[in-house]
Amino acid sequence: MMEPAPPPDVTRLLARARAGDGQAMEAAYAAVYAELKRAARAQLRRMHDAFETTALVHEAYLRLAGQTSP
Repeated sequence: MMEPAPPPDVTRLLARARAGDGQAMEAAYAAVYAELKRAARAQLRRMHDAFETTALVHEAYLRLAGQTSP
């Protein structure tokens, strides 16, 4: 099953974030946070891993924002 395409607003926010708009990155992340948590929860169930979904989503944000994890 194919995942639905992100809403155009998120796509525009990501384009602005790539251009250096930090607030756009925060807004894009907030817009997809619940979906990222759902996907993380499903992935962790398949992996039977001990990570928490919130930690996994935060790690994804750090990678999307171009930062390294602590």
